[in-house]
Amino acid sequence: MNLTFKDNLNETTFNEFTYNHAVGTFFQSSNWAKVKLEWTPIYTGVYDNDKLIATAMVLKRKIVLNYSLLYVPRGPIMDFDNKVVLAFYLDNLKQLAKANQAISITIDPYIINDQFDMNEVMKDLSKHQKLDNQIIKQFTNKQFMHKGFVSDLRDSYQPRFTPVIELKGQVDYTASRAYKNGAKALNSSVVIERNPSDAVERLASLVSLTEEHKDISLRGAEYFKRIIDAYAEDCLITIANLNVEAEIAALSERIERLNETIENSKIKESRKREYLSQIDRAIKEIDFLNDKAAGQKDVDIAALLVLKNGSKSELLYSGMNRDFFKYFGSNVNYYDAINWSKDNELDLISFGGCSGTFDHGIDRFKATFNPQVVEYVGEFTYTNKKFIDKLFTLALKIRRR
Repeated sequence: MNLTFKDNLNETTFNEFTYNHAVGTFFQSSNWAKVKLEWTPIYTGVYDNDKLIATAMVLKRKIVLNYSLLYVPRGPIMDFDNKVVLAFYLDNLKQLAKANQAISITIDPYIINDQFDMNEVMKDLSKHQKLDNQIIKQFTNKQFMHKGFVSDLRDSYQPRFTPVIELKGQVDYTASRAYKNGAKALNSSVVIERNPSDAVERLASLVSLTEEHKDISLRGAEYFKRIIDAYAEDCLITIANLNVEAEIAALSERIERLNETIENSKIKESRKREYLSQIDRAIKEIDFLNDKAAGQKDVDIAALLVLKNGSKSELLYSGMNRDFFKYFGSNVNYYDAINWSKDNELDLISFGGCSGTFDHGIDRFKATFNPQVVEYVGEFTYTNKKFIDKLFTLALKIRRR
């Protein structure tokens, strides 16, 4: 092999290589650099003679005193079975760190450590005990230290665990309870809106409700607009909207029918009590809608942002109005995202991250779609400025207190 390293690939060459690569994702695309404005992209690649065989978009962020941080999200893009190329690439990424006065460079390769049924593991965590991978040595031999098999979402740039559905696999994803709930909700007064003109503002509003409920910080309208502008037709914002007027009308009609039934003198007393209970619930739901919707004809109950790249799609950001939880808005969004991915002839849809303990509320929700979980090997960091890195890490810990 005659290997050469370049750190000045043009965007077209880089994107053509990564877009349909087996381990390519939207994180490794020039569009992602347009979203992450705080970082400067460096498009690197390895050639064997004149053939491009590996790439990585390295994101650079300047910090203090001309120092920087380098990060490779879900990269490099390459055949990780080729040990010679991997070693060559890692050596050159270290040199890139030195040339850019980087405190460190962190890489998050698309290397699958394990794959398993999410619901089975949730029943018994001992079924998931694969805490070793021979490829780790190839990184540590080049001073890229493994961050470990972390389980907490806060311990890595990107989640190590992602629930996925294989759209062309043997398992019928439409059979899951959650998928059916999404379809069922659309038979009521809930409707789907795809990429409406005001999608960004409506998504941001629902995400803010999720932030308040979970006491976390996500993203806002300006960030979501960057994503839409960058990915265009490769981006979906699906919004679940409840037609309040139609729902109240349906409930009122139901009350009327039940009252007519009750007037039938032949009806059994036990059945009459059940119908009266249904009427009471319907009246309470009408009161609830009049209160929570505050005179609105319709109300957004959930929204979801999805990106696709090559043969895969991924759910990126979501929000919901928990007051309307019973209308299955999030199920509708996931249902729509799955169908959108299927319509675009994709092979796989990722539900974004989950914890490695599978005990969070969002973990349990995603599990209702009966997904597999893809577990990545995790992050590796080469520390170029060890003393500065210690000071920087200490400063971050103090800031987060």
